Amino acid sequence: RLTVEHPGAGKSGRTGVRATVIGIDGESFEAGPIELIFSGPASELAIAAPSRGLLSHDTCDAPSADGPEGCKIAADRDDRDLLTLSVTARDASGNPADVPTRVYLPAKVTGPDGKRVGSDKIAVTWPLRQAGGTALDTGVDGAPQAQINVNAAQTEQLPAGEYTVELSVDRLTARQTFNVSGPPAEVALSDPPGNLSVRDSFTVSATITDAGGAPVPDGTPVSWSATPIAAASTLVETASQRRTINGKAEATWLVVAPGRTTLRAAAGEITSVALVEVAGPPAPPVRLLDQLAAPYTQGSNIWFGAFSIRASALLRELPNAEVVHIWQSNRWYRYSQTEGEQESIDFTIHPNSILWFGDDN
Repeated sequence: RLTVEHPGAGKSGRTGVRATVIGIDGESFEAGPIELIFSGPASELAIAAPSRGLLSHDTCDAPSADGPEGCKIAADRDDRDLLTLSVTARDASGNPADVPTRVYLPAKVTGPDGKRVGSDKIAVTWPLRQAGGTALDTGVDGAPQAQINVNAAQTEQLPAGEYTVELSVDRLTARQTFNVSGPPAEVALSDPPGNLSVRDSFTVSATITDAGGAPVPDGTPVSWSATPIAAASTLVETASQRRTINGKAEATWLVVAPGRTTLRAAAGEITSVALVEVAGPPAPPVRLLDQLAAPYTQGSNIWFGAFSIRASALLRELPNAEVVHIWQSNRWYRYSQTEGEQESIDFTIHPNSILWFGDDN
C-alpha cells in the first residue's frame, strides 16, 4: 500500500511517499518517506558554467599527466572544439522543472567585442529532446537537463577572449560565458627547493597563460629540459607532464650529483628558466646502470630503482642501446634515440617495470 501526501490540486511543491508492507502473517511495517517533487511551469532558465574553454591553437582532446601516450589527438578537429553547456529550469518555487524546448531555439554567441559570432565560425546546436519537448537527461541533483553544444570548427579565426552564449525560449533567458584561449604568452615556473642533496627528488610546476592571462586549454604541449652549467649532469628527469591540465604542468627531477643546473619549461614560443643549485662536497653519483635488475645487456631487464625515470635519460647512460621497450597495459611501448622517429614515445619508467633493450635494426 502506498500513501502519497499531495501538496494540493494544481499546486507545485515537494511531498513524501510512504510504503506499508504487509506480510502473509498480517504483520506490517512502513518504509519511507521518499520525496516526490510536483513542479510547476518553468519560470527560470540557467546555463551551467563550462568546465573548460575552447581552443584557438593546436592541442589535444585527452591530455594526461603521465603515461606512454601522453595525449590522444582526435582525427577530426571539430571533435576537439566541442563545448557542452548544460541547461536546467526551475519553477517559481525553485523546484526542478522541465526545460522548455523547441525544434529551433534562438541560442546565440557574442564575442569579446560584443558582436554576434557567425555560425560559420561557431555553430550552436540543441541536440537533446524527446517528442514532448522535454529534456532527456537529468543532472546530479535530479533536475531535468538539456544541453547546448558549441561547435567551433574554425577557432583559429576567432580572437581569444570571453564569449557569451545566450538562450531565449518562452520569454525566459539564460546567459553563460566561456573562454577562447590564445597561444601561450607566459610560462611561470615555481621556485625549486633549496638545500638539495644527492638522491633528493623535487617537483617544479609551470603555469601557462595566454596574452589575456587566461589558462591555455588542456593539452597544450609543454617541453622540459635541464642544462648543467658545469660539464657533469646534476639532474635526471624522472617524470613529467608533456601536456597542460588546467593550465599547469609539472616535472619531477632526481639530483644525481652536486652542481648548478638550468631548468627550462617551454610552451609554444615562450620559455621560462629556473636555476637549481646543489651545494656540498662531491658525492658518489647515482649510476642508472646500478638500478637495473641485471648487468646491462641487450634484451630483457627490470628497472629496480626506487625512483622513476624517463626513457630518454636511461638510454643516454647505456652503451650500445638505441631502443628501449616497456610493457604497460598489456602492450609494448617503444622509445628510440633517433630524433623524430615515428612511434617513439618518451615514456616514464616506474619501479619494477619490465624493459627490453635493443638497437634500431
